[in-house]
Amino acid sequence: MASRHEHRLRALEARLKPSPERKARALELLNRLEELEPGGAASAVRQLGFADRMPLVVAQSDRHAGTHAAGAPCEHCGGAA
Repeated sequence: MASRHEHRLRALEARLKPSPERKARALELLNRLEELEPGGAASAVRQLGFADRMPLVVAQSDRHAGTHAAGAPCEHCGGAA
């Protein structure tokens, strides 16, 4: 009986797991958001509740926003502060 439930659980997890294409598109959208608003990617990830699953995106976005807040040259935006 337990094996049947485990099979169903694994099947459900497989359906919910994003495909590589969806992951790539999500990262593309987060990068675009970051270009429009420094720190925007971290904000979006936190609002969606995925900060624990995407700590690198959050850290990079927060660092980018901090660079702009400090008025330092920004590598992400091509040197513009």
